[in-house]
Amino acid sequence: MNFIVSINRSTKPDYIFFIRELRHPELECSGPETYDLSLLGFWYNKNRIVKGKTIFKELKKIDALKKCLNLQDLLAIKEKGTDIFLQLFGDKILYAWKSVSMHDDGNLYVPCLWVQEDEEENCKNFLLAWHWLGNEFLARHLNPYFI
Repeated sequence: MNFIVSINRSTKPDYIFFIRELRHPELECSGPETYDLSLLGFWYNKNRIVKGKTIFKELKKIDALKKCLNLQDLLAIKEKGTDIFLQLFGDKILYAWKSVSMHDDGNLYVPCLWVQEDEEENCKNFLLAWHWLGNEFLARHLNPYFI
C-alpha cells in the first residue's frame, strides 16, 4: 500500500460555512508537501478523558502545535481511502490541531477525521467533522499526529 501523502500547500482549503476565524492562520498551509503516513507520531495524555481545550493548551505550551496536522492533511489523508486509514489508525480519530477555529457561536472547534463502518450497509465511510473543544475527548482517540 502507498502511504505517501502529497499536498499542495499553496492552496488554502475550503472551510465549512460556520467557521468564523482560525486561531492560528499562520499554520493554515504549513507542513511538508510530502510525508509517509506510517511514520506519523502522536501525543498522548495519561488521563483517560480530557477536555479538548486542555489538549489544545498543552500542545501550544510544549510548542507542538506546529507539528500537528491541519485541515489540508485531513483532506489528503481522506483521499488515500478507508483501507489505508483503517490499516494505520484503526478506530482512532485524527485531529487537525493546527486548524482549530472559532465557530459562529464563539466556541472553538477542531476538525477531525475517522472511518465509520456500517455493518448493515456493508460499507465504510469517512466522516470529517468539527469537535467542540469543550467536549471531553477519550484517551484512545487522543492522537494529534505529528508530521
